[in-house]
Amino acid sequence: MIKQVAIHEIGHALTSIFVNYKKILKVTLNLWSPKALGFTMFEESPDNMISTKENLMKEIMVLLGGRVAEE
Repeated sequence: MIKQVAIHEIGHALTSIFVNYKKILKVTLNLWSPKALGFTMFEESPDNMISTKENLMKEIMVLLGGRVAEE
């Protein structure tokens, strides 16, 4: 389970690097939490009030990157 969660979170991180999404602050495995076994934290951008189609597509790619990495 630890390996699967780690691969999932690395999938988010690598996808964000490849699509130039946001700066990664932290990738954490939190196996004691019943809800989120791990998470990837990104830097908040000051222009997050207005979402362009390009930014939304990048966000979707990063969100799906974890699942794709597991496959």
